[in-house]
Amino acid sequence: MKQLGVEITGVSKDFGTHTALHDINLSINSGEFVSLLGPSGCGKTTLLRIISGFEEATSGSVQIHGVDVTNTPPHLRNTNIVFQRGALFPHMNVAENIGYSLKLRKLSKAQIAVRVEEMLVLVKLEGLGSRGPSELSGGQVQRVALARALASEPSVLLLDEPLSALDLKLRQHMQLELRTIQRQLGATFIYVTHDQTEALVMSDRIAVMNEGCIVQMGSPREIYANPASEFASDFIGETNLFHGTVAQIEDDSIHIKLGTGQLLVGRGTNLNIGQPVTLSVRPETIRVTAAASLAGSISRISGHILDVIFLGSRTRLHIEIGEGKVVLADLGEEELINLTVGSNVELSWQIHQAHVWQLESGENQA
Repeated sequence: MKQLGVEITGVSKDFGTHTALHDINLSINSGEFVSLLGPSGCGKTTLLRIISGFEEATSGSVQIHGVDVTNTPPHLRNTNIVFQRGALFPHMNVAENIGYSLKLRKLSKAQIAVRVEEMLVLVKLEGLGSRGPSELSGGQVQRVALARALASEPSVLLLDEPLSALDLKLRQHMQLELRTIQRQLGATFIYVTHDQTEALVMSDRIAVMNEGCIVQMGSPREIYANPASEFASDFIGETNLFHGTVAQIEDDSIHIKLGTGQLLVGRGTNLNIGQPVTLSVRPETIRVTAAASLAGSISRISGHILDVIFLGSRTRLHIEIGEGKVVLADLGEEELINLTVGSNVELSWQIHQAHVWQLESGENQA
């Protein structure tokens, strides 16, 4: 049985009349890498600050390794935090920054020196201990901040969008570095991000947040392949959204009629005939075939290609299916034979690859 690293029970947070978190329940295993993923203002940083003790919950409790720390001040919790920017002490060199928390704990100079060297090796900054913060690149600053946070061996490391200020290539490299370090240490990492790619690359599990709630929790593969709502589907990766009404139900296969009169099929539950719904299907799951090569079917829709865009490992087609609705489809090179701008095509997909939900409020049918 896995040991719980962090358990959040019924946590809510009010700022005056605004409720930032609504009754959050979240269990994180010891040694797990969990990302809190969502748009700006969804409450993910507030939740991280409550775990760290820098913010007080309006209600609910926080346990770390079975100990209730709800009313424990930050410096007495066995946690540490890495912020968006490294925030290194400018008057200290790299080694002094890393060893700062160890000095506060009154370790001997010899003990600090050994631990600092271990951290420099861990973050691959050997030989840079004497450099000042101004002599480091952005990626090196974040590595030092990570080493400083890990030097005191916290049971839980909290990371608040620590890579957001880095350029794309360095950010991608640091994502893999962070994941490698977490696995080496077997530490519990809780990572806040609005970047879906970061969450997919690094996490054991992702908590998708929206408007102060966790709307879905699962592995990256589970959330991407089986999103629980229109929001999760649209926020995690790219998708095509179709709005229509339920025309027929066969077990969990839902037949949807669009405003164009075309019919689509996907998977859904707890829906009724005539109900407004949304269907979501990923671009890479769509099969595109020349219209003349396929007989008509309820699981296919017709359109014509507006644009063909080469993206390296795949090619993206923009396909109009009527009334200005454009569908995105991603194909491999071998699938593009006889498909060019202006081609009439038919689109199809496996029923289990399309997900249907009740139309979320504020959406218009299209």
